[in-house]
Amino acid sequence: MTREQYDHEMRRAKIIRQENPDKAEYYAGYMRGLRIAYNGGSFGVDTEHTRWMNLIYNTNSKQRDRGLGYRDGLQAAA
Repeated sequence: MTREQYDHEMRRAKIIRQENPDKAEYYAGYMRGLRIAYNGGSFGVDTEHTRWMNLIYNTNSKQRDRGLGYRDGLQAAA
């Protein structure tokens, strides 16, 4: 992912998050996933990565949305 693509995805995610409050948690996770993937492992630590990935299985829908967004953000930057 180029810097231009990263910046574009971050802007898009911020706009969607602001305009759609029901998707705010997902896009908070998405932006974090993008940052981690773009900056490499230096932006986060393994224990935090595991915690964020495990949110996918959380019974709380907001937490689950954050985990799903995080996973998708990682994949988008791949």
